Amino acid sequence: MLWYKANPALLERETRSVRSRFPDVEILFKWERLVLRGSFPVEDEKGVPFASYRLEIPFPKEYPDWVPGAYMREAGVPLVANRHIFASGRACFCLPHEVLTYAGSPVVFERFYTGLLKPWLIGQAFYDANDQWPPWQTRSHDEQGVLEWLREMTGIKAPDVLWRFLAALVREHPLKGHEWCPCGSGKRLRQCHAAQCAHWREQLPPQSRQLYRDWLAKHR
Repeated sequence: MLWYKANPALLERETRSVRSRFPDVEILFKWERLVLRGSFPVEDEKGVPFASYRLEIPFPKEYPDWVPGAYMREAGVPLVANRHIFASGRACFCLPHEVLTYAGSPVVFERFYTGLLKPWLIGQAFYDANDQWPPWQTRSHDEQGVLEWLREMTGIKAPDVLWRFLAALVREHPLKGHEWCPCGSGKRLRQCHAAQCAHWREQLPPQSRQLYRDWLAKHR
């Protein structure tokens, strides 16, 4: 059953939260999803709006186990990687496994806004004013961002080895000790990175593993 039909109290709480913060944003149902549509302001440290962007924000069918998306619909805004926007207009907030760190679990709209949407909107306004992404938001977009995270996590530099590591970490079935270690050492996993792989795999929420599997199928 759809989350908003299964839990009317959650729907009421979340729509009330949206209306409280964004009274002019339209709330509608589209393709069996709750969708927000309208202009979302960018506020300074005192809460004073100084820019706005028209967005479309669909809530996922898995809500509140996963976060809403956001699609840039503002006329004239280029849908480019430098702005952390995919070609479809979808916002790139962060890497999949980092999502729930910022939005909480279960997800609530207010934390999604403060942890993910608001920083991304500030980034858009900063880009329009300075022709570059804010220096304090340092993770690169898409493939380069994934590589940065994998290098930080493993200390390995070679991209082909890192992609093998990612594929091993996110596959559906757990790694076995007799398999060759994805680091390329030529050793069995139990004699190499078994403990690290088990630890890293545990850090990835199930939803993010599937997103990484989809990403690998598309990009590798």
